[in-house]
Amino acid sequence: MFWKCVPVVFISIWLVSCSGGPWVARIDGNHPITLSDFRDEFKSFARISGLTKSDIERFYDNEDEKREFLAKMVDKEMIYLAAIKEKIDTNASVKKTLLEQTENQIVQFYAYSLIGTNANVTEAETMAAFRELSPRLAMMNGGRPVAYQSVQREITGMVAQKKLTEKYKEVVDAAKKEFNVVIDAAKDPMIVAAGVTNISKAEVDEKVKKLEEAGVVPAERRGEVRTLTIENIAGVTALRLKAKKTGYWNGAEAKTAARLARKQVLIEEYISRRMKNVPAEPTEAELDQINAVYGKQYGLDQMPYGEQRKRLIMMAKQIRVGQQQKAIVDALKESRRIEKKVEAIKQ
Repeated sequence: MFWKCVPVVFISIWLVSCSGGPWVARIDGNHPITLSDFRDEFKSFARISGLTKSDIERFYDNEDEKREFLAKMVDKEMIYLAAIKEKIDTNASVKKTLLEQTENQIVQFYAYSLIGTNANVTEAETMAAFRELSPRLAMMNGGRPVAYQSVQREITGMVAQKKLTEKYKEVVDAAKKEFNVVIDAAKDPMIVAAGVTNISKAEVDEKVKKLEEAGVVPAERRGEVRTLTIENIAGVTALRLKAKKTGYWNGAEAKTAARLARKQVLIEEYISRRMKNVPAEPTEAELDQINAVYGKQYGLDQMPYGEQRKRLIMMAKQIRVGQQQKAIVDALKESRRIEKKVEAIKQ
């Protein structure tokens, strides 16, 4: 199950659009997930994960993997319907986030349309990466060497993802040059594109603050993250201008991206509102328990104490979100009627 090995955040991937066609799942008989929805969602997942053509073919040939992927789509759709029922999308703050995430998602889709989704990886490149990673793989395996064949597909995917990232940087750099993007962190606005599109210092600071509040930015790395955020905003701005110039922004694929972004934001907001009663920071006992379960598997027991605790805190927060999400889905299932037709899912 290669697609399960890719470290993608659960709530940001398995979302559902409403694009018509024969249904493969239904909620209460009147909320369908169509075959087109399934294909669109897996295509998006495959792009982000750098899956190869053979990976995609293997997925569609595996009934268990399709069933599990569809089940996660149903879970997310139930949360989305609950969010709509609560009218979360009418909140002013949520509306702002919807606008930002919609633009970011369209830009991401546009970038993939330019760089493609598959990178050719040679056996020699995979083997070289394996040799480089071997010490860490052994550490994660309790000190025992890991056989090349057991991780070959995963490492090939990692190398492919690295190549796609390099291609993405080339596309971004070309767009920044085309639209004359100027960055000056000492000025306000910090970013100017095409002489008219300005990104202020306040906008950059707000994005960094959100990352800090999400617990993904250690205090000592704030300066580094701020620099990376400025570069990222500049790149997204240039690609947005290019997508609009080429007409992509109003096309069918952009509309699919917008639907996915909308659902992603509302699902995350629905879960976030139900996390307010959960303590902000995990207890030491909680961290010790996670370390006992995952310490050797992820090499945490080999890290300096301070770095280890930071990783454990991040893992604890991710586990809490997952537990809360499961509780939400379990509660929603009690009042929903679910139908599935996995046999109808074809590539």
